[in-house]
Amino acid sequence: MTPKLVQLALVLSVSPKLNMPPSTSMARNLAGKTVLITGASSGIGRSTAFEFARTSPQDLKLVLTARRIERLDEIAEQIRNEVGGNVKICVKQLDVSEPKAVDGLVASLPREFQEIDVLVNNAYGLPILVLGLLDSRSAQGLHVRRRPCP
Repeated sequence: MTPKLVQLALVLSVSPKLNMPPSTSMARNLAGKTVLITGASSGIGRSTAFEFARTSPQDLKLVLTARRIERLDEIAEQIRNEVGGNVKICVKQLDVSEPKAVDGLVASLPREFQEIDVLVNNAYGLPILVLGLLDSRSAQGLHVRRRPCP
């Protein structure tokens, strides 16, 4: 395969499925859930936010956190423009290296966003602090470890 064909195949495989009903089991599992993503202002965190919204554009709540609040506002608007208004989005400035900020995060959210079902801990910081946000009986978490490539 030539490099151009490989790039095209990659683009086609990650492009959003616009106007598709939420018929996958993942979409059904995410319906009505609240997903908290740390480090959502760029890179993996930003992409993860878009993918959750694309996968389940009906009745999903996203909590996007990062240090750069203005970037979060832009991303929230981009998501709304792409998938519509059925995805509720709450943006919150958060530096995960500050324990007090992490401890007070859930209480500072609007009530409808306080029950976190899925945590994607993508921000560089102390994972134990962020994972403490989860109610271990019901929530699922993913911690993204960042390591330099060899």
